[in-house]
Order: sequence, then structure tokens, then C-alpha cells
Amino acid sequence: MKVVFLLTLFTTFQAFAQNQYIDQLTTPEYLDESPSTFHNNSTRGSQFVKVDKKHCDLETRERAELNQLTYGTAAFESKLQKVLTLSRLCRMSVSVDPNGDLVEINFENNTKNAINPRTAEHGSNRQYRFVFEERSKQNINLSITEDAGLTGLMSSDLLESTIVFIPRKNLPYVEVEPEQQTSSCTRKIFLPTGEFMVLNALTNEIIDGVLKESPMDMTVSRHQRKFAGLDYTGNGIMIRADRRAGTPEHTYTQSFNVNENISKAVITRKGKTCLVSKSLIWENTMNADVGAYFKYSTDQEFLDKVINPICGWGLSLSDLD
Repeated sequence: MKVVFLLTLFTTFQAFAQNQYIDQLTTPEYLDESPSTFHNNSTRGSQFVKVDKKHCDLETRERAELNQLTYGTAAFESKLQKVLTLSRLCRMSVSVDPNGDLVEINFENNTKNAINPRTAEHGSNRQYRFVFEERSKQNINLSITEDAGLTGLMSSDLLESTIVFIPRKNLPYVEVEPEQQTSSCTRKIFLPTGEFMVLNALTNEIIDGVLKESPMDMTVSRHQRKFAGLDYTGNGIMIRADRRAGTPEHTYTQSFNVNENISKAVITRKGKTCLVSKSLIWENTMNADVGAYFKYSTDQEFLDKVINPICGWGLSLSDLD
């Protein structure tokens, strides 16, 4: 009986070590195959939904074969890389409401690539989350969490950003398609403006579309480190707020990073920049105990009350088409 217990304990520890090892891998293998159309066949909760049945079926078979191989061998390493790659192609992380409707799309760059250097002791990552609770167009946010992984402490490593795009024509959605010019796969995410950004489906780097990202800043000082670099080149308006150790939409009395503005949001369009009080853009900005939400249910109201009187840009909705 004691031998059986020890064997079970060893098997459990080996499985845990294997999962820990998988989590630390940073160089996925690239396959020539490509996924097709995104289908939201999820159930309640936050999970990975199947993007492509072909890759999901293949991953299941390859994972079963992986479990039969000896941990740490060359055959195991080779099979593991293929399983990880298929997993990235097969699934995408989303959240759904109790009715099974999509209310969040998120993707994370957590492997070594041109955007993420993966040089920190605790691993670095950049996560994007399109959040549209209750599927309401009024409060569609793009949240960015940048984790430098330099200390392992959230208060030191995390930088948060909240972005709103105007006009709001649609809820965000995803299309998956093969890249014709290369052997990589791409995912196209449509912004509320109707414009899109293109991701490398394996690394989640932004590679095309109206958003251009800069590599992660790995400056050691948490007070000097820059927030995620993101340029919007589309025809609409981008509203952005940044914060370290807090919620970007809220107004604070003390700054913890020289690159953040604790009371104002930065509004940009076609090279123009305008600073506007957060309280004119979001409700509940002064109360950190409650969630802030975007004030304006229509884009015209936002133009009339913020953009034109404060920024002086003289825009109409037709200018944003």
C-alpha cells in the first residue's frame, strides 16, 4: 500500500513539474497550417473557445501521444512544441455572460518575440482585453496590462491602460484567416470603429491594421518605465488613460509613474493630441471604490460636449467615417 501511495505521489509530482515546464516555454514552433473562422461555441464563464476544429482535433491526438512519452526526452520535447503550437492556433481566450453571449475578447503576448523580450526573471507579458459588459456599445473598453516581471510584485511590475475608440459602430469581434504571403496564421480583430487590427495567431503580436505597438519597456525603475506603446492610425478618435497601482479611469492625488497623468486622459486623432479631465469622460472618476464608466451613450454627444468645445477640432460624425 505504501509503495502504491509513493508511486501515485511521484506521478502527481511529475505531472505538476511537466505543467510548470510547459508554462515556462517561450518559443512556440510555427506550423504551415492555418485556422479558419472564429466560432463562439462557448458556455458560461471565462475560458478558451475553439477557433478551429481541425487544429483542436489534431491537438487532442498529439496530446494523447505526448502523455505516452518519457518526460525530458528529445521525442517528448519535439511533441510538446507541436502540442503548444496547435493549442495556440486552436483556441482563443474569451469571457461570456450567463446567456452564453460574448462579452470579452482577450489575448496575451507571453512568448519571446519582437515585442516581448522575455528577459526578466519572472517572465514578461502584455495582455489586451476588449471588454463590452452587457454587450453595450456605450462602455466598450480596450484594457492593456503590461507585466514587466522584473520583481514578481504586482505593484512594481504592472502598468495599466484603458482605451476607448470613437466612433462606436459595432461590438468587437474576431475573424481568423490564413496569411497568404507567409506560413504563419493571423487573427483579425475588429475595433468598435469598424476598423481592424491583425495579430500573429501564435505570438499575439500586432502585425497590421490601424494599431501599431512598440516593444515592452524593461526599464528597472517602476517610476520611469513607459506604458505600453500603442499608436492608432485610423480615422476615428482614441481616448487613453494610464495608471500604475490603480485603475486608469480614476483620478488620484498622487502619481506613481512619471509617464502617467493622474487627472486627465489623452485624446488623439490623426496626429493631434488633446488633454481632457477624466471626469468629463467617465462617471465615478473620483470614487476609487466603484467602477468608472463612459459618460456618453452617443458619439454625437461626445463630440458636442468634449471634442469640439474642449479640443476645438470641429468634427462631425461624417468626418469619422
